[in-house]
Amino acid sequence: MLTTTIRSRVEPELKKEAVEILNACGLDLSTAIRLFLHRVVATKGLPFEVVPNEETIAAMQEARKLSARFGSAEELFGELGGTNVGKKGRQGTATGR
Repeated sequence: MLTTTIRSRVEPELKKEAVEILNACGLDLSTAIRLFLHRVVATKGLPFEVVPNEETIAAMQEARKLSARFGSAEELFGELGGTNVGKKGRQGTATGR
């Protein structure tokens, strides 16, 4: 039974182009979204490969370098000057005063 509504904000031109393509395939937008969600469930993930762009790849590489520099989150925050981060009643916060 179709009783749940999904709302999503997209660019008007993206929606227009997608609707035209889907209509040419004999589908409306709601049916295409339902098909996509069924595939997500069946594959337990995205039903297609996501290829990151150069900016995302660079950010991922930088994050790996940072994580290799520090053995734990506490070490990272300690270097940033937040030595009490992650402990109850943090100093300088509304809860730790």
